[in-house]
Amino acid sequence: MTAVASAVPAGALGHSLGGVNAYQFAARHPDKVSELIVEDIGAVVDCDWSFTTHLPSPAPSRQALVAALGATAPYLECSFRSGSQGWGFSFGIDDTVMSQKALNGDHWDDWTSLSCPTLLVRGTRSDELAADHAREMVDRHGGQAGLVELAAGHVVHHDAPQQFAAVVTAFLAQAR
Repeated sequence: MTAVASAVPAGALGHSLGGVNAYQFAARHPDKVSELIVEDIGAVVDCDWSFTTHLPSPAPSRQALVAALGATAPYLECSFRSGSQGWGFSFGIDDTVMSQKALNGDHWDDWTSLSCPTLLVRGTRSDELAADHAREMVDRHGGQAGLVELAAGHVVHHDAPQQFAAVVTAFLAQAR
């Protein structure tokens, strides 16, 4: 006889493309997600993915890669890899372009069907999620939703790590 363990619902957190992935998963599998945190992405996404085709790679050294990326380097440094050709990324540029293109679209059906407690975190300096769109997302959410705006850019968890951790921790404590 084979025993099948039932999965206990768990919290999910996603940023940008991962945020869309997280809320789509929660919408399609409501029995598997107990709480949801979505970081700086909307229900309608129209990203300019062309930046991915301009990422420098390979570079002769880590320092050269950092210099070539400029202000975006801190956001990508966790993906830096040294290879036989020099320094590049842990991801393929073509795969990244394909992911960014797939991210674009209208995802309202997934968002509005959410039933779990949801926290939407927005960076006030983000070019990705406008304040009015974030408020509309909270208003149109299918269940309980809240919005927190932090002084940060698109990568809130990087720009305001302590504040981000505090709001996520508080949300999870309240939701449970």
